[in-house]
Amino acid sequence: MEGKGSLSLEFLDVLGNHPNDRADVFLSHTVLSHSIHIKDALTTKKLKINDLDSTQGGTYRLQVFTMRRRTVSRFIRIFEDRTTSHTLMLPIKPDRVSDVKFPDFAALEEDLKRLLSASTVEGQGDKQGDALYQGLDKFQRAGLLNLHAKMKVTKFANGGDVFAFVSSLTQVRGDRFFAIVDPVFHGAVKNSVSGKLFHEVSDAQHTPPPGYKLVDSFKTADLYGNLQLTFSNKPGTPDFIVDADIDDAQGVEHFFQVLEHAITGNETHPFDIHEILAGYQHLNTGYDLIA
Repeated sequence: MEGKGSLSLEFLDVLGNHPNDRADVFLSHTVLSHSIHIKDALTTKKLKINDLDSTQGGTYRLQVFTMRRRTVSRFIRIFEDRTTSHTLMLPIKPDRVSDVKFPDFAALEEDLKRLLSASTVEGQGDKQGDALYQGLDKFQRAGLLNLHAKMKVTKFANGGDVFAFVSSLTQVRGDRFFAIVDPVFHGAVKNSVSGKLFHEVSDAQHTPPPGYKLVDSFKTADLYGNLQLTFSNKPGTPDFIVDADIDDAQGVEHFFQVLEHAITGNETHPFDIHEILAGYQHLNTGYDLIA
């Protein structure tokens, strides 16, 4: 048909599977007064939309609303007598997560088990090892596993990973952890700036633990889901504590092109970080979100 084209949409989650949801799909031509609204499309299968206008640039604004996943938006170009195929990755809304499938303590990687067994964490009394792991709530556990996954793949020039320098945890939160680290860790991170593994950033938004003084802060160069390490030193000693977080205030909004705001206050939700690490960096965090 003259001046007409089609669009084929496929819906995926961050693991590359078809999510079990329903979608309302809106298409609006950016120049012409032509729009289409499709209700309750199944996200488990491809959606074919015909008779779209390819004239006047053929550009449509696409918006997809689902029950359990964030609303996403794209601009799509339609070509005459052709089918444009597009895949949409739909991140889970944190407040629509119905369950989180965490691994048992025994199934954790050995370095993480050793760390939990060597740690005494604020708010957890004298719990260590499995008891400490079980004592963490789902947000703390998700944040810890996010950081473990990211720190394991962040490696120095000699092949050693960043997580290997963490000696014991002192605080675990959904968006970060504080940990005592090997005294040589700070120098290793600082020296890695020349190799562009990290770059120095402001530490102004960070507060040191009692008895410590802020020294400096570094980030990896990832566009989304960058690891930030903020170092504090106990004056007159070689002792360092690191505040480790995956600093991504706009990552979900920008990477997935979601419409609604993803951030509350200054904290990044660990479930959003899960979606970025899995969807953008293709990292296995070790746990699954169930929507």
